[in-house]
Amino acid sequence: MQELYKKAWEELRLLRESCADIEPECTPVLAFGRWETARVVTAGLNPSEDEFRDKNHKTTAGMKAPLEPSRQRFLHWENGELTANRITEAFRRSDRYFELGNAYSQWFEKYTPFLEFVGASFEEGTACHTDYVSPFATKCGISKCNPDTQRQLPLTGEEYWLDVLNCCPCVEIVFGHGPGWHQIPKLFNTSWEELQTRFDQKGGEIWEGKAHLLFAKARLLVSGRQLAIYWWKPNRDGSPLCYLTAEEKKLLGEQIASHYARCAS
Repeated sequence: MQELYKKAWEELRLLRESCADIEPECTPVLAFGRWETARVVTAGLNPSEDEFRDKNHKTTAGMKAPLEPSRQRFLHWENGELTANRITEAFRRSDRYFELGNAYSQWFEKYTPFLEFVGASFEEGTACHTDYVSPFATKCGISKCNPDTQRQLPLTGEEYWLDVLNCCPCVEIVFGHGPGWHQIPKLFNTSWEELQTRFDQKGGEIWEGKAHLLFAKARLLVSGRQLAIYWWKPNRDGSPLCYLTAEEKKLLGEQIASHYARCAS
């Protein structure tokens, strides 16, 4: 994983010169939490700029201010030099993301009711989070970035994501959300099965009456590990499990846990 981080660091160095949408304070984020012990891996689009900036404080130029050193969750770019000590610190912050007290809980807690019924937890190290579009934060949500950025970042971001999954020795279930469902069949040479849920009437005109949840069996090419991939198709500002209440997230988690148990038996 450290070699993958070094590779991402060097790509970020080039992106800073060619992509105006890259968050100036960001460094690569390959995984949030204990990826070495996680059996469930959640998957979003790309890291939020709020992992590096304080949305409650702005600079005189009107930008969100960088997080104070005591509140920083990941390394900041600084002079761009990647030393052995900085790599060690980067992985300490990444591995212990949910234990150091600075996690972006407002966002990650949206997973909690769901993960509880799947039998996993970020805090306990049985779940971790990844991003399938890119390991690099952008200045705003990627759906609001320049179309060139939206095309460019996934070209290598999907490869990073697959490499990260191959590095996770205990992963059994991948739970993703958002537009990535278009790419999954190609990435894993598999196909989707639609799973009916009691929530398929939610989401307004765009989603009402359509299957919200997809399932696929897949195998990682490098590690050979077999995965059960579940995907929540609706996406609203990159928010996980959007349109569902806490109680509905529990019911969805219960449904997936039951479905996975049948598939694994």
